[in-house]
This record gives sequence, C-alpha cells and structure tokens, in this order.
Amino acid sequence: MKKSCFLFVVLICFFSSSLVFSQEKAKPEVSFSSGAGYMSDDSGNGSFQYVVGGVNFVKDNYLIGPFFNFTNVGVEFGGYKLTAQEITLGPNFAIWGDLSDKFQYSAWLAPGMKYFSDHGKNNNLTEEAWQEDWGLYGISGVNISDKDNRWFRNYKLQLQYQKNIVSSRRGTWTQGENITDSINVKAVNKAYFKTQFEIVVKKINLGKKGRFEPKLVVSYLYDSGAKKSAFEYGSGVAISFSRGSRYFEAFSLQYRARYDLEFADRLDLVEIGVDFVNLYKLLIK
Repeated sequence: MKKSCFLFVVLICFFSSSLVFSQEKAKPEVSFSSGAGYMSDDSGNGSFQYVVGGVNFVKDNYLIGPFFNFTNVGVEFGGYKLTAQEITLGPNFAIWGDLSDKFQYSAWLAPGMKYFSDHGKNNNLTEEAWQEDWGLYGISGVNISDKDNRWFRNYKLQLQYQKNIVSSRRGTWTQGENITDSINVKAVNKAYFKTQFEIVVKKINLGKKGRFEPKLVVSYLYDSGAKKSAFEYGSGVAISFSRGSRYFEAFSLQYRARYDLEFADRLDLVEIGVDFVNLYKLLIK
C-alpha cells in the first residue's frame, strides 16, 4: 500500500511536469522557500521548521510542476514531549490573471502524499510511543490584489487539509511495576482542516519594485483527532511584488493567538517565512 501510494504521487508529478514541458515556450522555474515557527501556552512550548522546493514549468499565465516539503517539529506541552518529521511530495498548480478591471488574482493548488514519523514521551511516566503514517495533504489558496491599492481591498484566502490513511503505532506502557515493550496502541488521528483569511490594510511601496504589506489575520482550525475547533486572530507583515498580473511573496511574519470555542485557553504562535527565489527576483534580478 505504501509503495503504491508513493508510486502514484511520483507518476502524477511526472505527468503534470511533462504536460507543460512538452509544450512550446514552457520555461522551467525553480522554487525554494523555508520557514519556522514558535508556539507556547501555560503548559509548554515548541517550534517547527520547514523547507519547500520544486521545479515548475511556466507557460502563459499558469504553471505545473512537482514539489516537496520537509517539516521538523519539536514540542513539549503538559509534560509530553513530541518530536516529528514529515515529508510531502506532490504536484503544484498555479494560475493568475485579471479578475476584473479593478482586481487581479493568483490561485494555487498543491495536493500531495505525506509520510509522518514521530516519537512521543511522557516525562513524568515511563510511557512513550512511536508512530508512522502515510496520508494525504493539500494546500490551496487565492490572492486578490486591488490595482488601485485601496484601503482593505487586498485579500488572501488559504485552505489546508491533512489525513493519515495507513498508520502503525507501538509503545512502552507502564503496567503496575512492569514495563511491556512494543505494545501495539491505537494510532493518533492526525487529520485536520484549516482555513485562513488575510486582509492587507494597505500596500506601501518600497522603491520601484517591492511593497510592504501590513495584514490582519483570522483563521479557523478543526482538529479531527481531538474533535475540537479553534480560532486564530492576529496580524502580520509581508514583502511582495508583482510581475504583470502574477503575485510574488518574498517574506512574511505573523503573530496569531489561538483560542478554543470557550476562549478559555490561549496558544501564542509566531511564524516567519522566506521565499529565497522570490527574494532574489526582488533584490537582484
């Protein structure tokens, strides 16, 4: 099953890339970005780091190509320490153009197959678990830009979905005074859905090329494993530029506060991201 899923994703990536590359005037374009985040609440804290790369083939107002994503996570909340690594592989699609006389748009879709590997340990007890999963991951979104750069008229909507399909989990659990090794335990459900909406207060020109974007951010998260909903509210900044009707983001920084439905607990998140290829295009090319 695992080999079949991986082969299926590889074939999709190869087909999507060759579809555009075989056409005349299709241009290859490398993508490479990275980011990191920090989170904390009253019970603990943690961080994550990610790297995303790929090769896209651009023709007219759209592109297709394979991408990969590697994510590393290390957190400790409530005395439970979790370390995790995730690898995603899939095809990347994007399209852009004029939405109307006043607005331009850029839209993207990146579905993929994800491999999970994590280790969790309770510091107060002799309990720990190792879990491996194969599953689905997808991210999509649309950016709408106001040609006249009016106040509160530039928007970004992003959707994320994740679901583990094939899972295996083992652990060591305390039973009285004895520890039994390699117990098969129920796998954790890692499925979630998240939607995030960003609105730019107003784009501020940085010379002739770049723009500084102060933002307001709101998002909704549903954790299928915990069967809980959460809301995030915050603000951020970004540095962007455009080439024709195509939108590029080179840098982003956000702070978001996550609350449950009762607003009883708050989780603080800070996230930074840099697209190195777009930064090169902005500063040098």
